Amino acid sequence: MAQISLEISDELLQQLAQTGRTPTDILQEQLANFSANPIPSALSHQFEQLAAQWRQETGHLSMMNDIVLNRSYQQIIGMGKPAIVLILQDLKKQPDHWFWALRSITGENPIQPDDRGRLQKMAEAWLEWGRQHGYQC
Repeated sequence: MAQISLEISDELLQQLAQTGRTPTDILQEQLANFSANPIPSALSHQFEQLAAQWRQETGHLSMMNDIVLNRSYQQIIGMGKPAIVLILQDLKKQPDHWFWALRSITGENPIQPDDRGRLQKMAEAWLEWGRQHGYQC
């Protein structure tokens, strides 16, 4: 039988306690991510094409509803959980309005109320969420 040990910082333990999660939850998420198939290149390519089209079609818009209801953006949301890592990687390269998509796919919102509207802070919150959930970002 193999044995796995997990070191968890005091800060992460406090965060887990606040959210009702356990170290076992973190370990199970990590193992699920390790065993998951890598993102197929076709999916990555599709994401890149849709993201480029979304930016081209909405780059001049200021109404958030128009930006997130764009067809390409909605198709990315339709990719579901496999799109999370792609969105987080894109968000790391350049903060953009991926927050609606991430919230729609994950059902979570790590953005603090004081940081709403602050693109960089919002991106940092989601990237930290990604790291806590085992995503490479």
